[in-house]
Amino acid sequence: MSESVTIVGAGLVGSLFAIGLAKRGHKVQVHEKRDDIRKLSIPGGRSINLVITSRGAKALQDVGLQKILDQDTVPIKGRLIRTKSGKEEYQPYGVFPDEFNHSISRGRLNCMLISEAEKVGAKFHFESEPTSIDFQKKTIHTQTESIPYQILIGADGAFSKTRKEYLKHLGVEDKVESLGVSYKELFIPSGTNNTFLIDKNALHLWPRGSHLLMALANLDGSFTVTLYTTDGSEIDIHKIDQSKQIQALFSKHYQDAQKLMPNLEKNFLENPNGHLGTVRCKNWTNEKDFILIGDAAHGLVPFYGQGMNSGFEDCSFLFEMLDTNESWESVFRKFNSVQRMNGLAIQNMALAHYHEFSDRAGDMEFIKFKQAEQRIEKAFPDLYRSSYSMVTYSLIPYRFIQSIQKLQEDLILRMLREFGEPEKIDLALAKKHIAKTLTPKLIDANIDLSEEFSL
Repeated sequence: MSESVTIVGAGLVGSLFAIGLAKRGHKVQVHEKRDDIRKLSIPGGRSINLVITSRGAKALQDVGLQKILDQDTVPIKGRLIRTKSGKEEYQPYGVFPDEFNHSISRGRLNCMLISEAEKVGAKFHFESEPTSIDFQKKTIHTQTESIPYQILIGADGAFSKTRKEYLKHLGVEDKVESLGVSYKELFIPSGTNNTFLIDKNALHLWPRGSHLLMALANLDGSFTVTLYTTDGSEIDIHKIDQSKQIQALFSKHYQDAQKLMPNLEKNFLENPNGHLGTVRCKNWTNEKDFILIGDAAHGLVPFYGQGMNSGFEDCSFLFEMLDTNESWESVFRKFNSVQRMNGLAIQNMALAHYHEFSDRAGDMEFIKFKQAEQRIEKAFPDLYRSSYSMVTYSLIPYRFIQSIQKLQEDLILRMLREFGEPEKIDLALAKKHIAKTLTPKLIDANIDLSEEFSL
């Protein structure tokens, strides 16, 4: 089933998909509207550091790039909540030592994937942006040429031109649902001899309600910092354009972070504002010769760390289907029926996670909830895993995880109401409730937690 495949978009998902297709013998052409990112200094301002989790790791392994996890990432083992009063609360991500996330610069990873794709035979065409697409004649038009295609993959991000053109072809309006939150990328430099000035193995989080600050480590000792603000609120980055406003904001809300950022004003004034939204698209494919993948199909807000990971999972799903030697039509049809539901589920979970980050992360009742859940999870890992663990450290379908979240929440809250404190919960009783409410759901879905977490 070797075909000529045209990919629009040389970002993370498009480049990784190009690697897998080229390794399977397909002739791969990748068209990217930007210049070659490898020729430029890694652009700042819109990157938001990435975390690679189980689904992203699986896709990298699928294309033989496990070494990226081992050599080019910083392990992130939990989040460190920094309250306005100066108190710190550490919340580990996993309950076992091998459960952690991998932090990496988006630009660094993108460069490595493009180079690997070229190495295995994919051809890249930079500064080649579609102006229109004729889906009947199977032709992409740019400002300078017309490009025929056999199979077309739209991997060109949340503001995808291929998606807009396809929906226009269908007579459907394209829509990106705004979260009403904007962001600004900032920077904490490394210390002497590239030392880390704060814990490199934690996601640092300053929750302040309508605004929040996050920081993730880079390999060189620096941290990529992101400020998120609610549009139209008192703290809105669109309204802050003077040095004294920047210093006043950070002196009042993020004083400990401010001390670590000598170039705060310069970064704030020079880096552009980014905006967060959710891509709601019901039509991912014509189930014949065109498909949307990654953010082009299901762009989501970054608060679950699953944007890239869900896009990479799209690639893994397609690789597995293509390896069965089914037709492209059959593969695309199955992808649309299965992955579209998973995409919708993780979009909704990511939106809910934003409110957890901004409003609940430092709340004592929420902290008790997480402590109680982790105690139960560690006691019965083959019977109960938190929704975060399932999303991040397994390949359990997103749609299933979302379907049992309410049952899990009710179970933990019931235990806390009955016993008051996490350490006082009767684990034997908790086990009985798990067996009654959650175990049947796992059995019906043919999910064995002991197998899912042995990846």
